[in-house]
Amino acid sequence: MKKLSEKIKKIYYYIIAIPDKLYPFASIIEGKVVRGESSYLDAVKKAFELNGEGKFGMGLMFYRQTFHLIGAVLFVIFSTLISSNFFDNELMPFFLFGFVMVALAFQEFYFHPKKYNQVFKKGFIDWVVWIVPMAIYLIYFA
Repeated sequence: MKKLSEKIKKIYYYIIAIPDKLYPFASIIEGKVVRGESSYLDAVKKAFELNGEGKFGMGLMFYRQTFHLIGAVLFVIFSTLISSNFFDNELMPFFLFGFVMVALAFQEFYFHPKKYNQVFKKGFIDWVVWIVPMAIYLIYFA
């Protein structure tokens, strides 16, 4: 059981670090031009120094929210395909999206503020960006 929870944690941290690894903008760190995760972490450090702890600034927020929106749309697509092909139940997306909405609320309003010192405003924006594609699907397509 402990190994399973460790694997789940590893997968979770890998997934949330994808935008960090794919950060396309360059930074100069110790005289070297770097991209990817090192550049992203440098941009976060500079944003926190400028805006305060836990405040990313508009550029990084837009970058992160783009990934959240892409993830939310992919989640809607794959969960719809899975629920229609494996469960053959029209109510499954409602249950699945409801569970995910609660899990995201826990993550954004409890876990991330404690672990990453995330401010409420960022958590709320993250949560809304994840929820809107699900709500659109449920309102117009379910």
